[in-house]
Amino acid sequence: AAGGTGAPGIIVLSYSPVGSGWVYSTQQVSITLGNGVTTASEAINPVGVNAFIVYGGFTTTETSGALQPDEYAVLSLNSTAGVVTATRHSADTTTVVYNCTVIDPTANLVTNVQQGTVSLSAATTANATITAVDLSLSAVFFLGSSTTGTTHPTTKCGVKLTGTTTVAGTCNTSSTSTIGFVVVTFAAAAINNIQQIANTSTANVNDDTVTITSVNTANSMLAYGGYTTASNVATSAERGQKLTAATTVDLYCDTASANSRTDHCTVIEFVDGVLQVAQRNGPVILSSAASASLRLLSVNLDMGVANFCGQYTAALIIAPNTYYHNLTLTPGSPHDTLDVTRSSAGSTSTSVQIEYIEFFKGGLFPFLINTDYTSGNMQGLNGGFGQ
Repeated sequence: AAGGTGAPGIIVLSYSPVGSGWVYSTQQVSITLGNGVTTASEAINPVGVNAFIVYGGFTTTETSGALQPDEYAVLSLNSTAGVVTATRHSADTTTVVYNCTVIDPTANLVTNVQQGTVSLSAATTANATITAVDLSLSAVFFLGSSTTGTTHPTTKCGVKLTGTTTVAGTCNTSSTSTIGFVVVTFAAAAINNIQQIANTSTANVNDDTVTITSVNTANSMLAYGGYTTASNVATSAERGQKLTAATTVDLYCDTASANSRTDHCTVIEFVDGVLQVAQRNGPVILSSAASASLRLLSVNLDMGVANFCGQYTAALIIAPNTYYHNLTLTPGSPHDTLDVTRSSAGSTSTSVQIEYIEFFKGGLFPFLINTDYTSGNMQGLNGGFGQ
């Protein structure tokens, strides 16, 4: 209180600085690669060196029934320059829109981030070397792939951690591709459990169920790692992933096939108090419309993440403009929404697996206050009460 008398004293308070508990902020980013453009960037608000991208899918105006190299791009974040960039192998007259979320974590959540690419040169697998990480605290996130391929087996790629210093990138069939990834190492105090999955599908079965060590689903999110497939038919090639229960991750496909498919993902279980919301009502199904919305249980959308977890279709042959989807968080009244969008409406049903993840805004910390009753000043030891 101001105007008191007597000797200075020390008071210990519990203070909750907004955005300083686990995450400072999240930012939605949308990058458009237009006619003839192979790379484009989008500026973001300043972030720290441990900021990282969560993949949010893409849309394309491509109408050809065959897969085209111009559809696929790799995302990267330059935290120093404050830009997110999308790069594809080739470009024609089509427009591709890639969405993602940039998470800017505090040191309470993340201790290290390593972003990179794996290059396949007429090969099915290759490795990228990273600085050694603790596998019990680390997860790899897929950031897209660019390719010269035109079939599902050559364009669908996945990433996984195969050791403390190695990220493996894979395609089912020999391919010339670049696969983007980011390895995030979390703070030990923020993590309860991390489980990486690399599951090869059962022959002639639509969906696969992977059993995991029990997690609290309200505290968990899925790090999408992509997938590979031996099928060149969309109904049996495309995949979606979902944490369906405390001990199960389900891997979805529309049609059973004898061709193998391998899914890559990581279940990240945080300690209590890291996540405000972990919502997974999917799949979001688009029957004939160009978009669909999921009503969110959001509290602070500016701490939210639209997490893409794969998609699948009932169409044997698909036009890419009616199949590929991206995710957007939209504030609204009376509720916010997660919007799933494709470039054009289609006549065949498509399903998109999504998660809405929201981090708690702020956190409780001990804070020392020097109370000088003589001068009436209250000052934090780090230079101000308002930090």
